[in-house]
Amino acid sequence: MEQIHIPILKSFDDLKFNLGKKTLIDFLKGDVNPTIERNHLNELTSYGCLYMFEKKDLINVIDILIKHNYLEKMIISGGFEVVRRTSLGIEEIYKKAFKIENHFHLNFSKELFADTVITDDDIETFSHFDFFLKKFNQEQKKAIISSNDHILCIAGAGTGKTTVLTKRIEFLKKFRNADESKILAVTFTRKACIEMKERLKRLGITNVRVETFNSFCEKIIKRHGELLYDGNHKVATFSDKIKIVKHIVKKQNIHFELIKEDYFTKKQLRNKTSDELFFLFVRDIFSILDFYKNFDIKISEFYLNEQNPSNRKIAKIMYDIVNSADQILKKLNLRDFSDQIIETLRLFKQHPKTIPKYDYILVDEYQDVNKVQVDLLKHINPKSLFVVGDPRQSIYGWRGSDINYILNFPKEFENVEVISLKTNYRSDKNIVTFFNKIIKPLGLVDLESSRSLEENSNVFLVKHITELSEKEFITQSIKSSITKKKDIFVLARTNKILENIAEFFDSASIKYIIKNDDNNDFDKEPKDDEVVLATVHSIKGMEAEEVYLAGANSLNFPNKVADNFIFSLIKSSDDYDKQAEELRLFYVALSRAKNKLVMTYTGNFSNFITNDSLNIIKHIENHRSHFDSSKNSMLDVSNPKILKNMLKDWRNSKSRELDIPLYMVIPNKTIDELVIKRPLDISQLSSINGLGTTKIMKYGNDILKILWGG
Repeated sequence: MEQIHIPILKSFDDLKFNLGKKTLIDFLKGDVNPTIERNHLNELTSYGCLYMFEKKDLINVIDILIKHNYLEKMIISGGFEVVRRTSLGIEEIYKKAFKIENHFHLNFSKELFADTVITDDDIETFSHFDFFLKKFNQEQKKAIISSNDHILCIAGAGTGKTTVLTKRIEFLKKFRNADESKILAVTFTRKACIEMKERLKRLGITNVRVETFNSFCEKIIKRHGELLYDGNHKVATFSDKIKIVKHIVKKQNIHFELIKEDYFTKKQLRNKTSDELFFLFVRDIFSILDFYKNFDIKISEFYLNEQNPSNRKIAKIMYDIVNSADQILKKLNLRDFSDQIIETLRLFKQHPKTIPKYDYILVDEYQDVNKVQVDLLKHINPKSLFVVGDPRQSIYGWRGSDINYILNFPKEFENVEVISLKTNYRSDKNIVTFFNKIIKPLGLVDLESSRSLEENSNVFLVKHITELSEKEFITQSIKSSITKKKDIFVLARTNKILENIAEFFDSASIKYIIKNDDNNDFDKEPKDDEVVLATVHSIKGMEAEEVYLAGANSLNFPNKVADNFIFSLIKSSDDYDKQAEELRLFYVALSRAKNKLVMTYTGNFSNFITNDSLNIIKHIENHRSHFDSSKNSMLDVSNPKILKNMLKDWRNSKSRELDIPLYMVIPNKTIDELVIKRPLDISQLSSINGLGTTKIMKYGNDILKILWGG
């Protein structure tokens, strides 16, 4: 594997222009691609030179070459992102000095993912607390009662991490005589906070402090604000931010109407008003500022990395505005969310007596922490620190979180006990097996399902010719599902996909709640007749009986939409691994499903779906053609009339075979409803009028084969 990068670098000698990453991989694999055909690239010597390697391996190698500056990304006219070879890449062809095999997996200690050791002493202790721990597995029991000062609990999806965390707090209070007021539980969202408080309240625990990092810090600042600020101080509102940017733009004589043409994409310019574009501009300014603050580093002169003169000019303007905004926030005693933690750290450093004393701190979702949050925990320095999280679900690197803090926890703290929770209690065994195979490239251990294997796969991958067909399919599948609508999630990579599906739901009178990256309203619980539509980022920590993942194609997973070029410049200087994070995001989506997982796509399915994982799911082509042997041609079953005739032909055969009237097989109204709703599986057949349990047992599989092939 170590030499695989050399033919990639050499291939640029053949190419007369730079390609996007997807097309470059197709070129190296020898796959068909419109760009390749149009430009006759399939006639070049390097075409198909790496046909024996899987796409995921080529993606990994190219990302590694970009990270180490042998290749680089650049934005060309029209906003397209392409890959080009650097001078270092040319030198490497001759030197062959780079050892690529050293860079494939995350640099974590193997002890993190080893089986948890359960000693004889542990088992004896468990027996003494059987009345308290009876319903938990061995690893969960150890996490709940361990007396170690520093504990890292690696908890995969659906392994009961929040239950374990709250049960540990109950154990500390009831059997360790811990003072509730000396216990702090920290999580990341307001919803998680509320849920944890409610769980503890049910256990009779009301005085334990449960906070998000930000709410904890804000309360500290309000209590000791006079030590940090002269005069009034407050959290900056978005209105404050708009005023700040308007002031800077005016003072620096910047004409927004002129720079917006170069800053935004043509699609944004076409679809948004000037005010909406300015609001996006303001959000970007403060997102850049937050990025640097979360890493606790000085704002770099990122514009120097841009080669395009026009882009470099815009990047310099952004750099100046970001710096000025930071200064004005300080001058006005305003703080942003990232400032809440930074200012609290400043308070602790300057006035150590303000640091609150805690015996126990427990942190949920530790895979999402960033540098300043870890620094905060170290300054508080509790007697015992218990952190729980899942490296497979680290999906916020783009906003400053760093997966290495959970991976390197045993190096950051002394005398760490690592406990792994690997039994998944959420998902059907087929679903667990599938997402284990998906996450395999990251080198983590498999989760185990607590449930038995279903005979028929309930994991579906459904191909559609058009996005229209895809949206119609999801709409009709949900409409005919017998599952309560509030127990159904429709997930997507982007807000735009959700908006398109919502239009279909409106037409079909399906009620829904949208949870997206802009409106992350977790407090509103869906009613029985409401489907939850959500982006994958906004749904982490939640679960549903049925999950529909729309747009599970190679454009969305990994997401091919290029960052705004400013953010590309900023992120090029850190260790942010977008490819690995996109894979983890896909895993998060899949692992939300309890009993049924349906992935839909147009074009090519996601590069993360390997041949190995395809073997355990049902891959369906919607609107596929069926072969008509009588006419030696294909039947297009997207035509309702043809599909109806196929069902009637099957009914005629059954009628003759069983010597019963046609209506006793299935009546005409049932055929009509089957054609309209096109149920996906046995459970959806239950919602079809005229199909009772007996008929579904007799004919269900036959009907599904006619509807979907197979």
